[in-house]
Amino acid sequence: MLQSFFMAQPRNVVQYLMSKPVPEADTLARLLLSAGDAEVRDLVTTLLEARLTRPLAQRLGPPKAESRAALLLALFCGVWTFRSMAPMKPLAGTLDPATAAMLATMLQDLVDGG
Repeated sequence: MLQSFFMAQPRNVVQYLMSKPVPEADTLARLLLSAGDAEVRDLVTTLLEARLTRPLAQRLGPPKAESRAALLLALFCGVWTFRSMAPMKPLAGTLDPATAAMLATMLQDLVDGG
């Protein structure tokens, strides 16, 4: 599950994100794309809250666990989007070490309560 994924060392998470597709992200992508349909939006929101945001927030703990969980998921989804769905040059392909380090720092900051 994604919440376990986020609790790994941020450098390992970055390396994993940049080395191969993440099956959980494909599921997440389907959910997010479905959210554009007004008839399923409430269901998608409920699923994301119940299966991702709330469990991740519980693992992160205070302070501001729900905000940090939401930001981690937003960061993850943004990187995935600009790597896979709409490839952006610095994120598509091999990540340079400085960019990977910045991403790892952002992830660690959110995990630590930053």
